[in-house]
Amino acid sequence: MINEEDKTDIIDQYLAGTLDGELQLEVEDRINTDAEFRREVALQQKIIRTVRNRERESIRNELAELFTAEYGKQKKSETEEATIEDEAKVIPFYRRQWFSAIAASVAFALIAGLTIWYTTETDDTVLYAGKIEVQKPRSGDIPPSVPDSLQVQIITDNDQYNFHYQFEGQLILYGDFRLDSVKLLYDSKKQQYLLEVERVYYPLEETEEITELSAEVQ
Repeated sequence: MINEEDKTDIIDQYLAGTLDGELQLEVEDRINTDAEFRREVALQQKIIRTVRNRERESIRNELAELFTAEYGKQKKSETEEATIEDEAKVIPFYRRQWFSAIAASVAFALIAGLTIWYTTETDDTVLYAGKIEVQKPRSGDIPPSVPDSLQVQIITDNDQYNFHYQFEGQLILYGDFRLDSVKLLYDSKKQQYLLEVERVYYPLEETEEITELSAEVQ
């Protein structure tokens, strides 16, 4: 039972995906039925996102400072060596090539690391993360190999995708989906999962690409 004392901790666990059992079911039910609780979940998610953004900015600045400091040391060393070599009328071109390659590698690693960081931490709002029961839409029984439920995540507030899905191990829905209007079904005849949204069926293909939902052709 969720009470005021442990509500924040429970919401944190829910947003982190570590909540299960009766507490997860209770959280999901309250998100769907309690507007005030739903606002609290959204607010807590924004707080977590803000903290993550600040951490990312701090790490990015630290990496940039580190790169600048190392570049400055190497540049100073190169300048001193070049002065000595100029006096001897000898310029070791291979050393400059070596340093340029190292500098380019560090810069690439810095940019690549930040790119991975930013793409893995998104600002999307997760409306729901949990399991949805698999139902059979038409005649026939669901084969034993088909699970009774699937892990589903509903992501809203995505600027690029508004009626899309991704289905690889778990089903991820992108768009303004209401949990009470979404059903997950299995067509035994076609051996295929179907998503039902407001009485319209959308076949689901296994795909790691984010794909637009397309209505079933009768």
